[in-house]
Amino acid sequence: MRRTLVRGDPVIGMSSGIAPISNGAVIVEDGLVAAIGTADALADQGRFDEVLGSPGHVVLPGLVNAHHHGGRTFRSGLPELPFERRSLYLHLLLAGGTEEGSYRNTLYSCMELLRNGVTSVAVVFYPNVALPEAGAEAVLQAYLDSGMRVAFAVAQRDRALYVHEDDDRFCATLPSVLAARLRASALGRYSQRSLSNPEYFGLIRGLFKRWHGRDDRIRIDAGPDWFPSCSDELLIESRRFADDFGTNIQIHLLETRYEMLMARRWYGESAIQHLVGLGVLGPDVVCAHSVWVTDDDIALYADTGAIAVHNPASNLRLASGVAPVRAFLERGASVAFGCDGLSLADDNDLLSDLRLADQLQRIPGIAAEPIPARTLLHMATGAGARAMGMPERIGELRSGACADLVLLRKDRFSAPYVHPETPIDEVILVRARGEDVDAVMIGGRIVVRDGRCTEIDEQELARELAEDARAAFAPSAARDEARALARELEPYVVRFLEAWDWPRPEPAYRYNTR
Repeated sequence: MRRTLVRGDPVIGMSSGIAPISNGAVIVEDGLVAAIGTADALADQGRFDEVLGSPGHVVLPGLVNAHHHGGRTFRSGLPELPFERRSLYLHLLLAGGTEEGSYRNTLYSCMELLRNGVTSVAVVFYPNVALPEAGAEAVLQAYLDSGMRVAFAVAQRDRALYVHEDDDRFCATLPSVLAARLRASALGRYSQRSLSNPEYFGLIRGLFKRWHGRDDRIRIDAGPDWFPSCSDELLIESRRFADDFGTNIQIHLLETRYEMLMARRWYGESAIQHLVGLGVLGPDVVCAHSVWVTDDDIALYADTGAIAVHNPASNLRLASGVAPVRAFLERGASVAFGCDGLSLADDNDLLSDLRLADQLQRIPGIAAEPIPARTLLHMATGAGARAMGMPERIGELRSGACADLVLLRKDRFSAPYVHPETPIDEVILVRARGEDVDAVMIGGRIVVRDGRCTEIDEQELARELAEDARAAFAPSAARDEARALARELEPYVVRFLEAWDWPRPEPAYRYNTR
């Protein structure tokens, strides 16, 4: 039995009502937390194979990135546009991809996340049907090799590929030549050919059988991609899959105003009301973004136990808006936190994105109060554990939980001075960054030491990935033609959706007026 003593001043367990432990320590045995207390009390409890950390560190539960897309970021060449226009270019991410390239791309994303203190990640993966198993197994192998925990959902869409309208009806609004070119293209799809729903569920059932529970670190979820692009049949079958296999559903939900308007136009009710009516929404549904919600929607989140995932940097980059996190929390709804692969600086620094979330919620007004730092840190730890399908096992440090933890170098974010009465969680929230992470442990296994990944050759991986990118994005007539078609289609999409945009909505948060 391997025993490790992990020291920090303080140790922050994140359990409700438990204060940080000054000069604290955690005993780790066989991948689990065996005890947590003061260093003096625990140091004499037998022999340890290793002592990790020091009074110059802070120990936190491993951070949970509750919504992500692996290595798919704007570094892949997608333009920085509002969501619906950007989606026209989605298939360019995967054109010409290989299993080896997908593996390395994902491994590099894991490296970034681990170095930033993220130990668990919920991923929506875009399939490439030109690859075996749509490329999913190569990506899952990367997560396994990195040492991370992952809740992995292959995305599926079966309608409204181009805009929030029936495909035939939208194409009828286009010039006939443009409509024909669009139908023959991969725009709106993940790759040139989409999976049918039976093919999709056959794929994820196979992945579940081969991968779910592997090394106690991999989970397979259902992934109806985005509410407007999913038929009722796809949503209901996803619900059935989650019920049959005891796993989660990951979905993009109410990310943009146009998605909100689409639901009311199609169904005469909100997307949330529609999902409740279908029997889909529940405590195992992970709702990424959740920006354009009403008060009634928020009440349904709370009543059903559905998990909202806040992605502030992504929502700002894609001009989607600011999620009403305060209202969710006040209503008692569960809110987790994610980077979405579109972090503020393209670096997957979850701590910096969490600080952005804090500041976006600071509304002007003499009586206004910030969201407590401990609440925001809980969004990135304990609340994320539910999004991972691992409540009470990760996201907190307590006896019997998985030994997933992060050591921060306290001197890096507390220098030159912090007033002794300032709570440590507030200091972490307003000052700490990913570069302050010194060590990371997942299931008792050290995966980052001295700020470097132990399971990944970082320099060699960066070199290989650069070669992959040069090959994947070399000049291509087909790629140029697809990009040109997307640009030609953009004004039609804008014109179509702008017609819905009246009257202008009142913002959920008002920062100032003219």
